[in-house]
Amino acid sequence: MGVGFGKKIAVLAGASAIFLAGPAMANTINLGTLTNNVGTGTGGFIGSASNPSDHITFTLAPAGKPWDVGGSGNVSPPVTIGSVTIGLTTLSAKFYSVVGNVFLGELIAGETKTFTNLVAGSYYVDVTGTSVNGLGGSYSLNLLPAAAPGPAGFLFVGGAAALMASRRRRQKAKLALA
Repeated sequence: MGVGFGKKIAVLAGASAIFLAGPAMANTINLGTLTNNVGTGTGGFIGSASNPSDHITFTLAPAGKPWDVGGSGNVSPPVTIGSVTIGLTTLSAKFYSVVGNVFLGELIAGETKTFTNLVAGSYYVDVTGTSVNGLGGSYSLNLLPAAAPGPAGFLFVGGAAALMASRRRRQKAKLALA
């Protein structure tokens, strides 16, 4: 090996150290406007020095009805390549409203959670994870938005329950007279 090759390796190692020591940036994933009752899946590779987390943005529209957004998240099984294992041991997805950066709740790996009565607008999810060896791992996140029933829907359900209760009382009264 000549001096030139050793010098190139030293420069490459130094550049790599600077890259890894620099501030890590999260990947931003824009899901756009989510559609009522249509699941949206996303995911990625997080937990490494170069990408410790993902920042996922989405919008709920139109205004007029509150939204419920159900979510579930999972980590992919660890992968072993030679003697190195890559994978996540934890996953955390924290939901926020863009207006005021209001924290709505957290979803962890293997959990399904619903965030209720969200107004139309912009939201984001910060996804972080702990990896086996600091090398990162894969995850998936699924979101399912649904327009929550408005006051008319609640009136319909309440009215139907009242009619059923009234019918039961009449049937009991008829049986008592017989």
